[in-house]
Amino acid sequence: MRVTQNQRTSSSLRDIQSAAQQLSTLEEQVSSGTRIRRPSDDPIVAGRLLTLDAEQGRLENSERMGQLLGAELEVADSALQALSAALARARALGVAGGSDALNSTDRASLAVEVDGILQEALGLSNRTLDGRSIFAGGQTNLSPYELQAGPPQLASYAGDGLTRSVAVGDILISATPAGPEPMTAALNSLIALRDALRTDASSTRAALDGIDSAHEGTTLSLAKVGTRQGLLQRVDDEVDVRILRLLELRSELADVDLSEAIVSLREHQVAYERGLQVVARILQVSILSYL
Repeated sequence: MRVTQNQRTSSSLRDIQSAAQQLSTLEEQVSSGTRIRRPSDDPIVAGRLLTLDAEQGRLENSERMGQLLGAELEVADSALQALSAALARARALGVAGGSDALNSTDRASLAVEVDGILQEALGLSNRTLDGRSIFAGGQTNLSPYELQAGPPQLASYAGDGLTRSVAVGDILISATPAGPEPMTAALNSLIALRDALRTDASSTRAALDGIDSAHEGTTLSLAKVGTRQGLLQRVDDEVDVRILRLLELRSELADVDLSEAIVSLREHQVAYERGLQVVARILQVSILSYL
């Protein structure tokens, strides 16, 4: 079958249009670094990328929640460490005040120091992070501990026993220990020691048992917080590894090899320019024939 001049021209123009589209696609890939600019480029790969992106978003949100939990646990650890040190100072004062060599004036002076430690412990018990009380259980909008006027004066707790948990990675990690322990025990033991120092040496020695018990409770709470911090660090590390792997998978699916893409782009540019020259010659011949 004889190929007419018009058919030859139409075929060449179609080749030019196809080459132009390929050239445009390669230019987009080189400029963006990815071969998937829209779902129609590769629907199957695009679907897998959406799945990877969703999982990455979930893990990154989990990572942010882990950071918030980490900050809370750090504040709790700091408060409990300070409370432990405060109880140790109070015990030293109590041991001194339990000596029969001291008179009532000396013990009264020590009682003033213990009362200062009591106020410090109250502040630690009501420690906040970003305006949220961390030892209030679920009642984070209020200051959970206060000292009743008495007599006898006692510490009261207005929070609840809810232990909040945060999803990090694929597990739940508990936040700071909920009240009232060990804070209530610490506050009441300090009150008892202060009042004993105002009484006599024998009462002071008896009050030391409460200080020791409160210190043990504080140490236990510190151990719980430390365990949660260690678990959070391990889970955070695992989440980081998983996010990195997702990014690698995404890159394998979507990213182009720039060196190969640039070479291919140059080859298509040359082919496109040659195609234009061929069409130009065909059109020139057609015009001459017409004339």
